[in-house]
Amino acid sequence: VPWIITDHHHTEFSSSTHGTDADVLLGRAYFVPIWDKYHVDLAVGGHDHDYERSKPLTGPADKLTFHDSPKDGTVYVGCAGAGAPAYGAGMSDFTAFSHDFTSNGAVGLYGIITVDATTLKLEAHDTFADGSDPIFDTLTISK
Repeated sequence: VPWIITDHHHTEFSSSTHGTDADVLLGRAYFVPIWDKYHVDLAVGGHDHDYERSKPLTGPADKLTFHDSPKDGTVYVGCAGAGAPAYGAGMSDFTAFSHDFTSNGAVGLYGIITVDATTLKLEAHDTFADGSDPIFDTLTISK
């Protein structure tokens, strides 16, 4: 299995509106040890109406270790903004990249993940009313 990717509604790490909600913190405490145990490469979620990508992290959830390489930890991505009301993104010590679509005139955002046996690539796009969808963030992890 070259890649392990998880996907569910609440991202474990967010610096935006719902980042410190009780259910998000409970999910963080529950899932981070599992993702660490099974060496999850990418954990994707949503809930907050913005985009945020973490640094590579390992737990425990209440005492995180930051890594330089995605090979050494899990990268957490919150990507939610298709049809939802926009609000501002935030930054925390675990944040590598943060972006919202409230300030640049976009009407939403989305991400595309492509994988093969040796490369995992994430591209995050804004969407505009004119049909354009420029990339605003990329992450590439190689085996």
